[in-house]
Amino acid sequence: MKRRILYCGISVVIIAGLLIFAGQALASNYVRGSNSNANVVLDSANNWTIIRSATVTIAADDNENHACVVTASADMDFAGPSDTENQYLFVLTRNKINPATDTGSERRVSLIDNPEVNDPDSKPVSTTRHFTNLRNTNGTGGTGLHTFYLLGRKVSESDSNAAVLDASLSVICVDVR
Repeated sequence: MKRRILYCGISVVIIAGLLIFAGQALASNYVRGSNSNANVVLDSANNWTIIRSATVTIAADDNENHACVVTASADMDFAGPSDTENQYLFVLTRNKINPATDTGSERRVSLIDNPEVNDPDSKPVSTTRHFTNLRNTNGTGGTGLHTFYLLGRKVSESDSNAAVLDASLSVICVDVR
């Protein structure tokens, strides 16, 4: 009799655990990333240049709402003639490769190669942004395809072309039921 009660008690605990954690087991979370040490040249003040991208595909049978945090870092090479200021913009976007300027994730980097000063050879830039309400129907073309971009460009056409020496982009999306 004691053995039967013990088995029933264990069964109840297992079933309760399955019921409690069932929602978490079915949650669709996504982690994506992209990194490279290949140089990407910023050569336009009118068009953004894609530095890195990563795509999250929310499955057609995943009807939940997702939120994503995107983080990016890069090293910017000093460019241009000495004693001249050059400025560059960096931004994170979702499904857009030519966004408006002055967003919350936009970062401006000013580089000056001072004459007769041993300046650093590169400057790091980092940014982060959160995106909410991602679903399997509001990505590219009404699908669950969501592409995140780290973009860069010159502030003015008079700024020197410059290389992004290396860069990384990380995307973490969670189900926010």
